[in-house]
Amino acid sequence: MKRVYVFVAGQIEADLLQHIMPLELYENVQIVKAGRKSGIISLAGSVLARRQVPVAVLIDSDSPEPRVIEEVRSSTEELIRFGASSSPLEVIAVVPSIEAWLFAAPEAISRALGEKVTDELATLGKRDPKGVLQVLAARTQRTWNFDEVLHQLHPLEIERIRALPEVSTLFTFLREMQKEDQAA
Repeated sequence: MKRVYVFVAGQIEADLLQHIMPLELYENVQIVKAGRKSGIISLAGSVLARRQVPVAVLIDSDSPEPRVIEEVRSSTEELIRFGASSSPLEVIAVVPSIEAWLFAAPEAISRALGEKVTDELATLGKRDPKGVLQVLAARTQRTWNFDEVLHQLHPLEIERIRALPEVSTLFTFLREMQKEDQAA
């Protein structure tokens, strides 16, 4: 059985995590696609309560505003913890959605769409990633293909994504759980 459960919304989030997660962490993780926020909260709470294992949750904040981000994070944590055990829980509010992580590696987006992602678009992409990706795809008359971008990420670009605060927080949590598991 895997040591830590990581709950995400869907396939895009799962694929991106699998692609950027260091192998030594991935071996001890079970990524669970749980659908909408309510599904993530329900499943994560059930696993936390019944299995009493560490749980991490990635949930879209749908906003770049710090107050909203913290509200999403804290309310999600509170709902998951309701009636659950005291097992470790890390809730990470992704700002505003996981697609924003790709703007830490705009060159990969450029390679996939055939158009340079300007600094201005990269900055805007961190606030409205889905909108910017749609605009870029429309401009180049290409279909946005998330998998194509993932497979074009170079190691240095993956390192830039890993350095993002949200990703770093998740990986730190996973490393801590791994150390506790090894010590037990």
